[in-house]
Amino acid sequence: MEVLLASCGNPDHYQDPDQPMWGCESDSKVSVKSLEEASAACRSFIERNELGNGNWAGGDVYEGDKHIATIAYNGRIMDPK
Repeated sequence: MEVLLASCGNPDHYQDPDQPMWGCESDSKVSVKSLEEASAACRSFIERNELGNGNWAGGDVYEGDKHIATIAYNGRIMDPK
């Protein structure tokens, strides 16, 4: 299982939403063993990079090529639909 950790600019703050947040860690996918671990990885990425909700662009969780969940800014695990 892998989770996407990603940021973007917040247009509410005149930042480019098509670009990663300036000064933030590079976007990446990390291996996790559970959805709870994916949630913790997302919250850690958000906190380390001091992201606001409008800067969070990650959270998609994949098992192989299948999108199985999405992690919200607050760490909530949601059905991808």
